[in-house]
Amino acid sequence: EEDEFGKNVQLIIRPHPQNVQGNMANATWLKRLKKLQSQRVTIDFPRLLESKLRWSLQQKDMDYLSKLLAGCSICLNSGSTISIEALLLDKPVILTSFDAEAKLPYWKSARRLVDYTHLKKLRDLGGISVVSSTKILHEEVQLYLGNPDFKQTERVHSAQQQCHNSDGKATERVLMAMEEVLVGLTI
Repeated sequence: EEDEFGKNVQLIIRPHPQNVQGNMANATWLKRLKKLQSQRVTIDFPRLLESKLRWSLQQKDMDYLSKLLAGCSICLNSGSTISIEALLLDKPVILTSFDAEAKLPYWKSARRLVDYTHLKKLRDLGGISVVSSTKILHEEVQLYLGNPDFKQTERVHSAQQQCHNSDGKATERVLMAMEEVLVGLTI
């Protein structure tokens, strides 16, 4: 709001689908989130499907999310999936491994997320930045805005190590592998 990152920078906040519906949703948290909206801050709620998978999105919402990532300057995130997708688009990723000004116990804190096996691997590959405070977050945002190529080689390497081929045919390969397993089970 104070133009610290430039006059044209906008923030789009998109909560995880599990924070919007299901047993992990919290209506009071969503109300607080909505209060952050301003001329430069938008809350983009995922458009979900009725499904037992609490993160099932409508196809048009998946397309929209892809466009958001393709158009972003930096992806701020605390999880792995969107971070990997941003890396595949060669976008800088900053993992927010802190709880703003709160002092939460480790097991309730965003600090614990980078210790999850899949995020630890992503972090150790070196293509993302992990920040532990608001001050460090501001410094990293400034760094990436000033030099969008910062960690670019590491981003490419991390994406390749996470996904191997980024040819848009991952679903086909997964289905073929599942089919091979199922055929093997029926013999």
